[in-house]
Amino acid sequence: PSTSPSFVPSSTPSKEASSSPSVFSSAVPSIDNFCRVDELVGNTYQTELELDNKKYCVKINLARGGRFSYVRCPRNKCDCANEDFTSATIISTIKNRNKATVILEKDGLTGEDGTIIVKEDLSITEPTMTVIGQIGPGTDYELELSLPYCKEPSASPSEAPSAYWAHGATEILAMNM
Repeated sequence: PSTSPSFVPSSTPSKEASSSPSVFSSAVPSIDNFCRVDELVGNTYQTELELDNKKYCVKINLARGGRFSYVRCPRNKCDCANEDFTSATIISTIKNRNKATVILEKDGLTGEDGTIIVKEDLSITEPTMTVIGQIGPGTDYELELSLPYCKEPSASPSEAPSAYWAHGATEILAMNM
């Protein structure tokens, strides 16, 4: 910006967007809340998913060839943290990943193709999964896996922990396989 502008600044915004950036930062900056899947490779996440008024425990192993599977919760009461998935139905295997998206292909005759978008949500303490696109026989599914953080905190941090970690946030259910 010029120290001696040629025009007097207007007290109201123009209708057209300015071709020069603003001098002051936004009060509400936009934040990219997508997690880079390549930074999560090797982690396995178990969480609850509700579909058609039925609850399931789902598990995804974020590795090439990793599996996405589910177990129906008895009487719609889920305890996904303690589910062993020995009788799980495999829906898909991971075919590829692209930034924040896991691309899955059907596994066997009953599986489905789909994608899972991985996001960070600092307002939660455990992973959650929601349906964001079509799901059903013969259709691709699109799900969103929300994590309380994209990367686990370092065991030996170079900086003091943020207030979030200093107040004892619950660890997510992420296990290295």
